[in-house]
Amino acid sequence: MADKAIKFVEAYLSYLQRLAEHLLSTHPAISSRINTLLELPAKPEQPLFFLFDESLNWHSMTASDLPDVPLFDWPLPPNLFRHRLAQQLPLLGVDNEIVDGWLGHAEKSVATYGDTSARCWMDDWTAYRKEVNELFERLSFDLLVPPASLPLAPSVCGLRDSTTPSRAFGQRLREKNRRLATRNVIRVALNDIELFLKGRDIAALSADDINQLGRQMLLQQGKTPYPSAALRFSVLTRLLERHESPHRHAFQRRYIPMLPEKTLIHEHAPAYAALMTQLTHWASTVRPYATRTHCSKRQALALGALLLCIEKRICYMRLLKDVCQGDNFRLLYHRKAYYLEYSEQLNSTSWQAPVQRHTVPYHVASLLTYGQRLTSTKALDDPWTIPKQAPPLPEAFIQCCESQKCITIQQVLGQAAAIVDQANLLGLPGAVAGALAGRIVATSLPVQAHIRMVHGKSLMFPPSAVNTEDSELPTTLPSLLRASGDKYELQQQAVLLFKEVKQILDGYTKPQAKITAKSLEQLVTQRNGKVSSAIMLLVIWIAAVIRSGKGRAGRRFKPFESSSIHRYWGALRKLFEELAYGVDLMTLGSEEITAFYAGLVDYQETQLSDMSYFSHRLRSFHRVAASLGVEEPDWDELPVAEQGRHVRAEMLSEREYLETLKRIETSQRDPDIACLLQFVLLCAYRFGLRLDEARGLLRRDWCESHGYCWVLIRNNRYRTLKSEASRRAVPLLFSLDATEQRTLNAVLNRHDALLGGEASIPLLGEMRDGKVDIALSASAISAAEIDALRHVSGSPTLSLHHARHAFYNITAAALLQLNTPVATKITQHVDSAHLRQMVMGQQHYCSRRVMMGLARLMGHRQPSTGLLNYNHLILEWADALTPVKGANGSILKEAIKLQDFKRYTPSSALPQVLPLFHEPTPHLLMKALRLGALRQNVRRASEALGLSPGHAAILEDVVKVAENNMRFKIRGKDQWVTSQDYPLGLLRSISDAAWDRLLEHTKEIDSETLTTNEALELNEIAGQVGRHRHLLMSEARHVEVVALTVTAFKVAHGNYEVVGKNFSDDIKSMLLPYGLKEVSDMDIQLDMFEVVKSSREMKYQQYAGLLLTKNESDVVRNRYELAVAYLVTATYLYVKEKGLNVS
Repeated sequence: MADKAIKFVEAYLSYLQRLAEHLLSTHPAISSRINTLLELPAKPEQPLFFLFDESLNWHSMTASDLPDVPLFDWPLPPNLFRHRLAQQLPLLGVDNEIVDGWLGHAEKSVATYGDTSARCWMDDWTAYRKEVNELFERLSFDLLVPPASLPLAPSVCGLRDSTTPSRAFGQRLREKNRRLATRNVIRVALNDIELFLKGRDIAALSADDINQLGRQMLLQQGKTPYPSAALRFSVLTRLLERHESPHRHAFQRRYIPMLPEKTLIHEHAPAYAALMTQLTHWASTVRPYATRTHCSKRQALALGALLLCIEKRICYMRLLKDVCQGDNFRLLYHRKAYYLEYSEQLNSTSWQAPVQRHTVPYHVASLLTYGQRLTSTKALDDPWTIPKQAPPLPEAFIQCCESQKCITIQQVLGQAAAIVDQANLLGLPGAVAGALAGRIVATSLPVQAHIRMVHGKSLMFPPSAVNTEDSELPTTLPSLLRASGDKYELQQQAVLLFKEVKQILDGYTKPQAKITAKSLEQLVTQRNGKVSSAIMLLVIWIAAVIRSGKGRAGRRFKPFESSSIHRYWGALRKLFEELAYGVDLMTLGSEEITAFYAGLVDYQETQLSDMSYFSHRLRSFHRVAASLGVEEPDWDELPVAEQGRHVRAEMLSEREYLETLKRIETSQRDPDIACLLQFVLLCAYRFGLRLDEARGLLRRDWCESHGYCWVLIRNNRYRTLKSEASRRAVPLLFSLDATEQRTLNAVLNRHDALLGGEASIPLLGEMRDGKVDIALSASAISAAEIDALRHVSGSPTLSLHHARHAFYNITAAALLQLNTPVATKITQHVDSAHLRQMVMGQQHYCSRRVMMGLARLMGHRQPSTGLLNYNHLILEWADALTPVKGANGSILKEAIKLQDFKRYTPSSALPQVLPLFHEPTPHLLMKALRLGALRQNVRRASEALGLSPGHAAILEDVVKVAENNMRFKIRGKDQWVTSQDYPLGLLRSISDAAWDRLLEHTKEIDSETLTTNEALELNEIAGQVGRHRHLLMSEARHVEVVALTVTAFKVAHGNYEVVGKNFSDDIKSMLLPYGLKEVSDMDIQLDMFEVVKSSREMKYQQYAGLLLTKNESDVVRNRYELAVAYLVTATYLYVKEKGLNVS
C-alpha cells in the first residue's frame, strides 16, 4: 500500500474511533461493533468500509438502494484502479512477477510468494516502494478531513440493532455465494441428466449414450464449454459410479479442472506480523531465565520448543510437538556450534537417516538436552507454565489463544506457529517459509556429507542397527498369471472383481478380520489370470493390511476398524480400476513402474483429494508388491510423501567426482569399459541425467555447436522415458577439466570406430551377434560406480544417483545466489553468472521461475519434486536468514560431539583390477533363474546379479525357446496353459522349498568337473527339453550333457528311466559310456524332439528320452526341477566351451 494510501486509512480509522465514542452512550452495541474493527487481531462483525442507513444498520459499500447512494457519479468500472495498477506498475520497472503476486495471480500454479518461489514479499515491497508511491501520487487524491462534529444519532427506541443477528460479509459472504452457486450447478446438472434419461435406468445406457451425455455436461449446445463444466462432469461420473454402470470408463473426452492456487497469507497476517515483533522481544527478555536452574525438565522442553519456534522461525507443528515431548531429535556439537537434527521417525543409531538440521543457540540446546532426561509422561495438554521470575507471554498473544484462562502447551505452540508462519510468508523467501512450516518437508545433507562438503574431510560413523519386521503375506498365494483379453474385457473383469471385493469387505468385522483376509486371498486364487497383476496385487495388499492389523509387527494383533479398511481400499481402488486394469506390474522395470506411479499421482491431483493420505497408501501398496517381486521405482522422482522421511540425501563434491573418474580409469581392466563408466558419471554430475537416460543416449542426442554443448533427452527404441516431463534439453553449464574432456573424446572416438558414428545408435552401444545393444547393464554400471564413489568419499550410502543430487544443488546454489557454507564450497569453481544466464535467459535475477527452471533441467513435472527430494540447501538457507544470537556457554555433555569420531582416509594402495561382471557359475545361473521367476524377467534379473548383458541374453533366450513347446498345469486348477498365457511357467512352477534345495546344491558343484568335448548350440539346448520336460537325446553330445546333469545333481539310478523311440543300436551304445541306464522297455510316448539348425527346423526320428520319476529324497524331485537343472548345466557348458567369459 502506498504511503499516502496508508494516511487515508489512518485518517479513516481515527474517524471510526471518534464515531464509536460518539455512539457509546446512545448505541453501545453499535459502538462495540465498530471498536472490533480497530482491535488487533481484529474479529470484525461488519466490513471495515460500510454505510449506515437511517436506523444505523450497516450496509455494504456496493449497496445502491440507499438514500444519497451512489455518493458520486462514477461511469467507469469499479475495478478500474486494479487494472491501472496492473498496467502502470510494469511501465515503472516493477517486475511482472511482483505485480502478479500483489494482484493475487499465479503462473502455472507457481505463485509469486508460494512454497516453490524464491521471492520474498518484504524484499520486493522494499525494492519497489518508491514506484508504488509515485503511481499513487499521480492520482492527485486529497486527504479527506473528517468533519469537526458528528451528527446526532437516531433515538434508541427506534433501533433493534443489538439483537440483529450477524450477517455474512467479505470472504464469508463470497464462500456462501460459492456454495449456493455450486448447489445450483449440481441441481441443473441432475435435471439435464434426468431429461436425457427419459425414465431409463442410467446403468442401462450404452457407451455411445454415455459419451453423448458427457458432451452435454461439458458443452453448451455442443459448442462452448460451461463455466462449471468440471463440476457438471463430476456429477455424471459419481452417478455412474453409484449405479455401477458397465460403461462408466467409456468417455472419449474428459474435463480436468485447473487446480486452485492455495492462498497462504490470510487476513490475520498484518496483526500477526506485529505480534511477531512482540514475541521476538519476549524471547530476548526470557532468555536469562531459560536455564536449567530456573526450569523443571517439563518446562525446559516446552520453553525450548517455543524458543525454537520464535528464534529459528520453525513452525512445523509435528516437529514442535515431538521436540516438546523429547522425541525424534538429537543435538550435535561441532566447532562451537550446536545443531538440532530431527526426523519424524528418527533412528538415533543411524547417521545416514534423512533428517532436517538447524543451528540452535546454546540456551535452546541446553533446555532440550536437559528436558530429554525427563522420564515421566509428557503430555501436550498440560497447562503452560514458565519460571516464576520470567516475564509472561504478551497479552495480545494470550488473547489470540482459544482458551485464555487455562492455556495448554499445545495451544501456545499452535498459536505461536501460526503467527510465525504468517511472519515467514511476509519476511522470508517463499521456499524457505514452506520448508520451515513443513509444507515442503525439506531434508538436509547427512552430517557426514555436510562436513565433507564444507571442511573437505570425511568422518567414520558407526553402522546403524537394523530393524526387521515380519512379513504378513501368506505363503499360499499363487504365482500371478498374465491376463489375456482386449481392453474392454480386462475392464469388465476388473469391475467384477471389485464387486466381489466390495461384498467381502462389507462383511468385515474386527473379530472376523483374519477370516476376511483369507477370503480375499482365496478370491485372488480364483480370479488369477483373469485380471491384470496390478489389480491382483491391490487385492493382495488390502488382504495384507487386514492381516497385519494396527501397530508394529510382532505385537498382539489389533484389527482395524471397518471404516479404516474401507478408507484404505477407497484410496486406491478407483485409480487402479481406471488406470491399471491392463498393467502387468510384475513385468515392468524400475523406470516403467516410476512412470506408472507418476500417472497415478497426476490423476489423483486432478481429483482435489488428500494427496498425503494417498501417498501413504501408495507406499504401503508398493511394500507388499515389492515383497512379491515388483521392482522399486525411483521415489526421488515422485512427489509422494511418507510417514517418516525416505529421501536418500547425499551428494559429492567436485573434488570427489574428479577423483572418482580417475579411480574408475585405474580400476577397470578394459579401457573401453572404463571410459563408458566415466561417461555415465559425467552425464549424471554435469547434466543431471538419470542412469537409464545416460545409457540410452544416441549419438545424435549429443549436440555441439557454436561453442555450446547440450544433450537431448527423448524416447528411442533402446529406452523409454518415465514421463513426458523427462523429455528435455540440458545444456552444459560447467567448464570441463582435462580428464572429462579426454573421457568425452574417448567415447565419441569409440563410437566412430566400432559403430561408424551412426547417429541413431547409442553412444554406449556395441555389436553383439550382428545386432546393436547397449554395452553395459544398469546394474553393472551402478555397482561399479558405487564401489568407486564410496572408496573416494568414505560415505557408506553414496551412489550414482547422488551425482544427480549434486547437479541439482550446485545449480540451485548458483541460481539462488546462496551464500551458505555448503553453497559457497560447491560453487567455488562455477561461473554462477554464466550459469544463471544459460538457464534463465536475459532475466536471470532471483525469481519464482528459478524452481521451475530447475524442474525442467531435472525432468520433473513440478518444482515441488525437487524441493522435496533433491534440495538439501533450503534449511541451511533458513539458518542463514535466522542467525543464532547470543554467546555459547560450555560444551553440553549430553550433546553428541562430532570431533570424537575418527577421520576416514582412502587407501593409498593401487586399486585391485576387478572384472565388471561375474563369471557364470551353476550357482549364479540358478540364482538368476529364481530371481527371474520372481520378477518375471530373466534378463533383468541376471543383470541385477552381475551377469554380463551377453550372458543374461543367452540365459533368457534358452529359457524362452525351451518354454515355447511346453505346456504347464497351474497349481490348484485343472487346466493346461502354454508359455504365451503363462510366461516363465517352467520357473514359476517350482516351489520355494525346491528353489532353496537347488540353490544349496549348486553351491557344492565343482565347475571344473563340468566339461564337454563338443558344446551344444543354443537351439539344441532348448530343444532337448520336451513338451512334458522329457530330456531328449539323439547324438553323443546330447547324451553327454544329460549325463553331466544327472551326475552334477546326483540323480539316483532308481529315480529315472530311459525310454527310446525308434532307437537304434547306435543310440543304445551311446548311453552306457556316459553312465546312464539302459533303455527300458516301458510303453511311454516320448515328446517330439525338434531343433532348429541353420535356420531350418529338424525333427529327430530316432532318439531316447530320460524321464524322472517323482521322489522325496533326491536333490531333483520332479521333471520341472530336472528341466531347470539341465538348462543350468547346458547353459554353463555352452558359455564355458564357447569361450564366452567375462574377459
